[in-house]
Order: sequence, then C-alpha cells, then structure tokens
Amino acid sequence: CDIVATCKDLHYHANTAGVFHIRSTEGKYKMNLSQAEAACQVEGATLATFKQLGDAQQLGMHLCVAGWMEGGKVGYPTRFPSAKCGDNHVGLVLYKDPVDQGSKFDAYCYRLSDVSCSCPDGYVGNGDFCNSVLTSVLAANNDFSIFYKLLLDHSGSSSEGKQLVEVLSHRKSDITLFVPLNSGFTPNQTLSRRDLEYHISANHSRRLVKDLRNQEVIASRLGLNLTVTHCNESCTLVNQRLLLEWDIPAVNGIIHVIEAPLTAPSLPMDPGASRRHVQATSTVLAILVMLSVCAWTAIGYYIYKNKMDVFRFHYFKNEDEHTTSPTLFSIPNPLYGGSKAFEEPFGDTCQGAEPKDLTNTLELDQ
Repeated sequence: CDIVATCKDLHYHANTAGVFHIRSTEGKYKMNLSQAEAACQVEGATLATFKQLGDAQQLGMHLCVAGWMEGGKVGYPTRFPSAKCGDNHVGLVLYKDPVDQGSKFDAYCYRLSDVSCSCPDGYVGNGDFCNSVLTSVLAANNDFSIFYKLLLDHSGSSSEGKQLVEVLSHRKSDITLFVPLNSGFTPNQTLSRRDLEYHISANHSRRLVKDLRNQEVIASRLGLNLTVTHCNESCTLVNQRLLLEWDIPAVNGIIHVIEAPLTAPSLPMDPGASRRHVQATSTVLAILVMLSVCAWTAIGYYIYKNKMDVFRFHYFKNEDEHTTSPTLFSIPNPLYGGSKAFEEPFGDTCQGAEPKDLTNTLELDQ
C-alpha cells in the first residue's frame, strides 16, 4: 500500500498463496459459474486457476468443499486422506468435465495482494498509490526531479514563477501537465519561465490520452497551442515529443510523461512596439540635440560678453608714458605782477572797477 493509504488485512487462511474460499450469502452451494465470477470480483479477485489452487494445496490448504475454478472447472484441495472427502485422495479433487455452468457450488478465488488498500480523502489512486496535487506527484517521482527543481528555482526568483507553482498546487486547478523525464534533458540544459508554462495546459482542460484526437490542439498556459499527433495506434506525439507514459492522476489534474522538454517559440516582433521604440529614440535624440545647442549658445554668449567688457574698459598707453603723476610747476605770467598771478579772475573785486591804465605795461614791449 501507499504510505498514506488505509490497509486492511485480507488473509482468510494462513499462507495460501493468494487463494481463498468464498461462499454465497444464501448458503452452501448456491452459485453458478457466472455468480461465482461476480463474487470473486467483489473481493477484488478472480476465479483461481488449477495451478494456483494446487500451489495453495501444497502450502497446506485443505477444504472438503467443491468450488468453481477458472475455465468452468470444479474441485477442492485435500492435504490428508479421508473416506468422506475424495475417497482418501490427497491433492486436488476435480469433478469430471464438462461441468454444467448452471450447477451450484461455492468458489475458489485468487487475489495477488494479501491486503486491501484505499486512499484517504483528498487523494486519488487505487491504494497501491495515492496522489495528492500535481506538485506532490512531481516531488515524489525521482524521474521528474530536474523539471521539479526548475519550477522551484523560478518560484524562488520571481513572482511569476511563484504564481506558477501555486497554480500546480491549487486543488481546483484541473489542468494537464506534460512532464519531461530527466533522461530527456541535455547536460546543463535549463528552461525559462515561458518554457515551463508551455508544458502546462490552460485551466479546466484535464485530458486523458484516449480523448486526444489526431492533430488536436491543446491551449497552453503560455497562450500558445500544443499539437497532438498520432503516428500509429501505439504512438502519440505532443509537439513532436513522444509520449512515454500517460494518465498519471492527481487531485488537481493529470500528468503525461514526454521524452524531452518543450521549448517555447520566441516572442514575435511587434511592429507597433518597434515604431514606438523608434519614435522614443528619435524624441530622446531631439531633446539631446536641443540641450546641446542651448549649452553651446550659452557658452558662446558668455565668452562674447566677457570679451566686450575687456575691450570697453581697456585703454592703450604710450610707451613713454609713466605710471607716476607729473610734477606741477607754477610759472607766473610776465604780463602780470607776481603778486596777482594767482588772483581769481572772477572775484568780487572786479565788479564795478575802472579799467586800469595799460600805457606803462605796453611800453615794456617796445
């Protein structure tokens, strides 16, 4: 049984190699052949073969009760002689063929397992395996470890990767997951987040292999289609990847195993985005040119202004010019007396005065 399964002991007899006797609820010898087969099926078993009943007899099974076996045979095993059981015959006592299939006997059934296994609530499986959500199935299978590790790496490095793992862990996702085997990866091969999403179908698209038709497309979570191709009755391809195992159930989806990982197509170039990029680049260049022109204009104006200021205030000096101030001399006019050489010409004394006689003064020149 699976580790989480509930197990029930099915031993009816000690060490009988999986063979057990079954009787109708109505009593002894109340089942025809078809009823005996149905009774065994209810117990998860089939009618025992002649060999299987013989193996049980060798291991100690002894019942003096006739029962149906596979192929419409009727008999019973004995371990010691008894006059009342097979006329002292030891081994398998068989009724003479053919036995009327409408005759009523008990049955000898065979079941390989000695226990009955059932999965608890919240799991799917037959008891030999019990699966939970898709991520738990990936974690439990060593053949899926590379793919699972890539999922966890992207989950730890980006919010988109974290959301992807949450989708695979959500119990109501209901998706189809294509998982590559470890052997399908080349050395050091990795997958992008877009590649991982390409392995996952869109929500609410759980698809069994028997439901996949030739050339059918399955929408992936990435938004791109996966194409199913039937190469023959026993060969199915998904995007040219061979399907190796299929219909592995999980609570929130189903897993199909492919031979190698899928690679998502490159993103197509968006003409509108390209035009917007060119426009944005042109705008930036125009702004840079304008700023450059403004800067050079400012620099030119600054240089011009400073040169004009220097020219305006500069004066040229004669080579003979001295930097020290010249010495001033007072030279009296010989036409006037020395005492009046510095008399103010516009003083008040001049107002109303009679003109002086210049006769003597003029004679000095003769």
